[in-house]
Amino acid sequence: MCVIVTAPAGSLPTITQLALMSETNPDGAGIAWHDGHQLHRYRNADNHKTLGFIISNYQAFSTLP
Repeated sequence: MCVIVTAPAGSLPTITQLALMSETNPDGAGIAWHDGHQLHRYRNADNHKTLGFIISNYQAFSTLP
């Protein structure tokens, strides 16, 4: 089953929360974000790669409008 999380601008789930969500649904993961101009998305069948992408960009995501 899917796990869907929304967050207001400047707010993100913690890395621990994201890892727990990833364990709940091991069938792939993704993230979508709006940078104030357009919608972007990243998804991968390997949850670890998606979590790594989020961690690598965590600071940038937390400062989005």
